[in-house]
Amino acid sequence: MEIIGHRGACGLAPENTLASFRLAADLGAQFVETDVQSTRDGRLILIHDDKLRRTTSGRGFVAEKTLGELKRLDAGSWFPKRVLRKRRAAPRYAGERIPTIEELFDLSRERGIGLYLEIKAPCAPGMEKALVAAIHDAGALARCTVICFDRRVLARVRAIGPEIPLGYLFSRRTPDAVARAVGVGAETILPRVTRVTGKLIAEARRHNLKVVTWTVNDPKRMKRLAALGVDGIMSDFPDRLAAVARGT
Repeated sequence: MEIIGHRGACGLAPENTLASFRLAADLGAQFVETDVQSTRDGRLILIHDDKLRRTTSGRGFVAEKTLGELKRLDAGSWFPKRVLRKRRAAPRYAGERIPTIEELFDLSRERGIGLYLEIKAPCAPGMEKALVAAIHDAGALARCTVICFDRRVLARVRAIGPEIPLGYLFSRRTPDAVARAVGVGAETILPRVTRVTGKLIAEARRHNLKVVTWTVNDPKRMKRLAALGVDGIMSDFPDRLAAVARGT
């Protein structure tokens, strides 16, 4: 079963930062999941929200900023203040920056971890082509799966780079999820944890699809999902998931 750090180790470090990805690897994650967006000048960066306020010192929309403007922002000082609701928290991660995808590829190669790269939809025109090119430029094909909630985005990635592994994300009740995934050539389905059933896993198996679920932080639930037969779990606390995988 794949141990996947959700946005790195975002329960323990500021999400989608190099510090979070490094910590996830330190804690036993074999993969990390992250969110990919495009800057105004066409660079691919790792941030979840379309606005900057929640996880950086900036304001406004990500897509309206250049990479240079975004690199001047602090993406770490907010943690853990906004997570733990503490008025005063030591700025342990002060000075963390929004990473580029190239920086993550370097870290992935150094630490030997795989990547689940979520394209946030709707995405900027040409972003699918840029991501495929970035994966090839980094020699990262064997380590990457591109995932998205929007099947149209996945279909465009498939048309541009048919060799790129794909994953179909869904959170709502979707009886035809397997058929949707197969229809765009995905190798993986990624249901929200509340959508995982034995029936879904069995149907996925019949179509040679992996089942990776998100986001699971309770060890008891992790154990139940492992027993059910999921192929991977995303967690904000990869140390907990690694402990379950070890049977401790």
